[in-house]
Amino acid sequence: MKEQLLQYWDKLQSREKKLLIGAGVFIILMLLYLMVQSSYQRTSTVELNLKKEQQLLAWMPPVVDQILLSRSQEQGELITSANLLAQVERSMADAGLSELLATLNLVADNDVQLAFNDVVYESLVAWLFALSKQGVIVKEFVATKAEAIGEVNANISLSAVS
Repeated sequence: MKEQLLQYWDKLQSREKKLLIGAGVFIILMLLYLMVQSSYQRTSTVELNLKKEQQLLAWMPPVVDQILLSRSQEQGELITSANLLAQVERSMADAGLSELLATLNLVADNDVQLAFNDVVYESLVAWLFALSKQGVIVKEFVATKAEAIGEVNANISLSAVS
């Protein structure tokens, strides 16, 4: 095959050889241009998406508090920093989690830290979800596996929205 191509090349006139070399160079340059242009276009698209996501991220934090407040007002009961400790204790008792509570500390005006031992994970998460509907933010949640299946030891930090 290589020999046939070399024979064909030798039979061509110099004008035809120059034309084929020029066409080859043109095709190579066009391929390089298309590669550079497509990568530039992809980079521009990624940068545009990044800017949109950064704007969305900047918009979200102030709106989260408003959403939580509106949800809690729809529920009728709003947990504020003034009544956070009492409401957490009451809702924990209603959920049947009081006897599994190891420690309960009021850290700041609107922060409460709790530690549970051998609590059923599903019950704990359901209770935290119910609290979030009332305007409580889960600032920190650390759970480690307990001895029994489905149970965890958990450390939780809660805060009121307002």
